[in-house]
Amino acid sequence: GWAPSIERMRVTTDVSVVIVESLRRLTAPGDGVIIMPPVYPPFFDLLPEAGATVVEVPLLDTGSSYEIDLAGIDRALANGARGVLLCHPHNPLGLLHSREQLTELSRIVARHRGFVVSDEIHAPLTHRGQQFVPYLTVSDEAREHAIAAESGSKSFNLAGLKTAFFVAEGDRMTKLIQSLPEEISFRAGLFG
Repeated sequence: GWAPSIERMRVTTDVSVVIVESLRRLTAPGDGVIIMPPVYPPFFDLLPEAGATVVEVPLLDTGSSYEIDLAGIDRALANGARGVLLCHPHNPLGLLHSREQLTELSRIVARHRGFVVSDEIHAPLTHRGQQFVPYLTVSDEAREHAIAAESGSKSFNLAGLKTAFFVAEGDRMTKLIQSLPEEISFRAGLFG
């Protein structure tokens, strides 16, 4: 399986901090960031905390499931949104985005010179027989423009340890997370 190198990671307290601190560096005040409702309600608050503006591109209801509205994301980025806050696996639906959808998302984002912050806190919580595909593994484009937010807090009930990770694969995002103030890491729980 895929495992990021330690040089491309940074520790902090929780996934919300990964999201907010990443967005603070990836956006200018007021920049639009796409979220895909129905989505984890705090996303609506984390974007303004980071200085960004919420741009909603709802998931498409296929009648039997949901999927990313790739055309809607393409339009939103063409209209000025700067990037995507991806919930993967999707909360509250438990939806695992397919490798094909994520690969196409990475191409769309790259074409618009955008970014993705992928909240992957629920990655270990998949149904039997289904496989989670980390966003950073789907394409060279994804590796260059994305940061993944990882933690054992949800899947293993470890929220009290106050530990999460910024994970990057490309040089641009690795430099971004390595440039964060030391205090972001110092606040993580020692046991975590």
